[in-house]
Amino acid sequence: MSRLITNAIRSTSASADAITFDNSGKPAFPNGGAGKILQVVSTTKQDTASQTSLGQGEYWDLSSIFKVDITPASASNKILISGHVNFMNDGSEVFALALYRDGSLYTAANGTVEGSRRAAMSSGFSERSWDMQTCVINFLDTSLGNTNQKSYSVGLISSTGSDRTYYLNRPYSWSDNSQYFNWQSTITAMEVAA
Repeated sequence: MSRLITNAIRSTSASADAITFDNSGKPAFPNGGAGKILQVVSTTKQDTASQTSLGQGEYWDLSSIFKVDITPASASNKILISGHVNFMNDGSEVFALALYRDGSLYTAANGTVEGSRRAAMSSGFSERSWDMQTCVINFLDTSLGNTNQKSYSVGLISSTGSDRTYYLNRPYSWSDNSQYFNWQSTITAMEVAA
C-alpha cells in the first residue's frame, strides 16, 4: 500500500493551492473547486393553503407564501433547485407545476409555450377527494447574471375549464382520522461552483 502525506496540492502552472488539508485531514478547496456545493438553503412549508376559482390556464403563484432565497457568491456559479410540492383540487382534474424566479414565471425552467398551451415542469392528477399528488422540482439554473439574491418558488396551473379550488399540503376531503395524513412541501436551493 502506498501513502502520500501532504498538506496541500498545487498544479505546477498554478500560483495557488487547489486543495489544502487541515490537521484532521479534512480537505478544502481555496479556489472554489468546480462542482463543489458552496451553500444549501431550504424552505419547508408544513401548513396548508388554498386558492379558489382558478380557471383554465390560470396560475396560482405561491411566491408570497412558499419560496427559498439564495444569494450566489459568483454570477458564474449555478443554482440547483430541487424539492417536492403536494397539491390537490376539488375535482378529477389534471394540473401542472411551474418554477418561478423572483416572483415571475421562469421560462428557462419550464416547458416551451406553443399556441395556447402553458409552460410547466411537472404535473399531477387528483382522482379522488382524499388523493394527494406530489409534483417534483428539479432544475439547474445556469443563467444567474449577477450576485443578487434569487428567490425560487412555484406556481400551480389549472387545466380545467371550470373554476376549481386547489389545496396545498392537504386533500379536498380532510378530517381528523387515521385515513388522512399531514403533508409538507420543500424547496431546496444549492449553489454549485462553476
